[in-house]
Amino acid sequence: MISQIPDISQPRSRLEQLFSILGFGAQGKWIVYGVIVGLLSGVTAWLFFSALIWAKFWVLGVLAGVPPLEPQGEHIIHRAVEAPFRPWLYFLLPAVGGLISGVIVYFWAPEAEGHGTDALVDAFHNKGGNIRARTPFFKGMATLAVLATGGSAGREGPIAQIGGGIGSWIARRLGMTAEERRTMLLMGTGGGLGAIFRSPLGGAVTAVEVLYQEDMESSALLPTIISSVTAYALFASIFGYNHIFSMPLFKFTSLRELPLYLLLGVLIAPVGIFYVKFFYATRDFFRDLKIPGYMKPAIGGLLVGLLGLWFPKVYSGGYGILQQVIQGETSPQFVDAFLLMAGLMFYKILATSFTVGSGGSGGIFGPTLFIGGMLGGAVGLMGNHFWPGVVTQPGAFVVVGMAGFFAGVGKAPIGATLMIMEMTGGYGLLPPLMLVGALAVIFT
Repeated sequence: MISQIPDISQPRSRLEQLFSILGFGAQGKWIVYGVIVGLLSGVTAWLFFSALIWAKFWVLGVLAGVPPLEPQGEHIIHRAVEAPFRPWLYFLLPAVGGLISGVIVYFWAPEAEGHGTDALVDAFHNKGGNIRARTPFFKGMATLAVLATGGSAGREGPIAQIGGGIGSWIARRLGMTAEERRTMLLMGTGGGLGAIFRSPLGGAVTAVEVLYQEDMESSALLPTIISSVTAYALFASIFGYNHIFSMPLFKFTSLRELPLYLLLGVLIAPVGIFYVKFFYATRDFFRDLKIPGYMKPAIGGLLVGLLGLWFPKVYSGGYGILQQVIQGETSPQFVDAFLLMAGLMFYKILATSFTVGSGGSGGIFGPTLFIGGMLGGAVGLMGNHFWPGVVTQPGAFVVVGMAGFFAGVGKAPIGATLMIMEMTGGYGLLPPLMLVGALAVIFT
């Protein structure tokens, strides 16, 4: 673990010579670097997000006739879609996206395979903070191909790797040491996360927390926060300062709800363990498959298409469906709504494993939130049905389940809690968020 912010004692570039003339100390230099990396990360997040939203609109909405559901804070396209539903194309789209992603990854950037977080951690610990300059571009293209065609993946891992690649590239251009490159890598990662999830503090903390199972890179936290806040400010100035999810004013106000939150924290463990084991078993299966590498994500996409014939809601990241469940827009029949959430939770595990485990480029943060949200929603729905006087806001359990599940699976309880609060505005749920996140980490 790095004990202090890296000290750049000898100027090695014209920029650092300017810093020396202006009398900037080591800390002042990192503030400037944080702003620079944040601006570039914010611009990249803006371009990536815009391309993703419009690509999904044209591919899923106009071509397949299934307009994608978006959460309240991400409605940036206000055009009606009147295209007819084309089920054969809707079924084949994830395979097409997987094939495009596979070709990009196999021939140009093998490190862009999968969800990106493992590659980021590997670059930090084993490669001196180095990510090839081409990686951010090809990672973005491969991820757009998967997400725009309905692949069950998210954008956290890709934007983290893209932002980290920007920080790494700047560090190499300035001739920085390996220790300094690692810090710049995290600054870019935090900037990308803080922007695209509109979570400046949560993005920064997650960037330094996801590297370890029981620790964080605390020395890089302050410059990473500067980068994250800068990127967020730029991104939000374009798309608005609203939270991604709109929800009622949820608050934890009754001690009687604690047993159900405890139950949720305990249930996260077996579901999370199954998710992780099935995901990596799927990845190992595809890695051992004796076919060309670029074909594997296409096969994974074909399996997602088969699932989509029965459960079309497993396509994409699922934020729009999470928005509906948080708002209570489900079937009024308890059994129907409960079975729907349980089914979506299970099939999302399968769809995500097929998409990303086969080598398709995409993150697991979005699907992880979806799985945890469905689990939390099922528990909250059950509590509201059997004890309506105790559980009056079942949607609150969706939010807590989102954070708790990612905390248990990603081993990032602090970052997960902060990100979900910033994405939803659910600051009144801090006690159950902390409790469920802690239990999830302990039991997983």
